[in-house]
Amino acid sequence: MKEYSNANLGFAISYSDFFLAELNRDASSVTTTLSLTNPDGTQNGSALIEVSPTEMNLDQYISDLTSSKLISDQHKTTIAGIPAYEGVSNGLVSRYGLFFIANEKAYRLTFYTGNDFDTVEKMKSNLSGSQKEVIATFALIK
Repeated sequence: MKEYSNANLGFAISYSDFFLAELNRDASSVTTTLSLTNPDGTQNGSALIEVSPTEMNLDQYISDLTSSKLISDQHKTTIAGIPAYEGVSNGLVSRYGLFFIANEKAYRLTFYTGNDFDTVEKMKSNLSGSQKEVIATFALIK
């Protein structure tokens, strides 16, 4: 297992040795993304952690994502003891997603399963062990 920690982004995780980790900051926005990808370049089993500053609360954030059609089939949950929503993250491919607010940052964790399901339960049931490990080890840090 490898570990990633970034106090500026406010989180730490552990992830499988086979993942390649790459940190990117979008020049046109304030979003920073940690990509965990397969060495062969395929998306199957990959994970993205996107962090953006925000002044919204969790309900406003989810409402914004829902009205923009960026997520669907969302349900309340927790991650690392923090109130969150899980949902289907819509885009070119569907992903299982966890969405929450902490320390004035919006977090979006999305996981590609290789299946284009439209419900949280179907997406969640297809997460790999490595993806589940990222979720289980996610922790906020200062």
